[in-house]
Amino acid sequence: MAANFGNTGNNIVMKEQKEWKRVEEREEKVHFRLKFCNSIFVERFKKADPMRAVDTCVDKMTKKNLKLWVFPEGTRNRHGGMLPFKKGAFNIAIKAQAPIIPMVTSDYRPFYSKPRKYFHFGGEIITQIMDPIETKGLTLDDAPKLAEEVREKMLKVYETISEEARRKMEAKGIKTAFKHQ
Repeated sequence: MAANFGNTGNNIVMKEQKEWKRVEEREEKVHFRLKFCNSIFVERFKKADPMRAVDTCVDKMTKKNLKLWVFPEGTRNRHGGMLPFKKGAFNIAIKAQAPIIPMVTSDYRPFYSKPRKYFHFGGEIITQIMDPIETKGLTLDDAPKLAEEVREKMLKVYETISEEARRKMEAKGIKTAFKHQ
């Protein structure tokens, strides 16, 4: 599963030091729970041997028949649209010869006030799961092209469903004119 990162609703920034501690504690609890779900944790800042991380993911996926959910942008996107995709997720899919199932979530910014850190009640979010994209027969040399093709397809869907969500909110009388900074 490949999903766009910027619109998953989890990118609210905390300001105060004491809040950071709560976030850390919560992340430790989440990390503990995710281990029981056969989650694979990748140290994205450890650049020494990226293919080892790919091989570890592929090995666990194939041995345990696991599915992998990734955010190929690699980081949160706070400006709408989609960032360029990293190749790691596509390397994994190709090495595992597993299909990619793109999942796209519409923009939440039309009903989010960044200065006030406030979501307007009644906002619309649309998530669309796209048709699987096969990787059978592809090699690692195909990863950059595959990443760009998947990104282009996802971006088209993102723009379409974001506009649809905005129109639905306006039809309900919800203002979608928050200024984004």
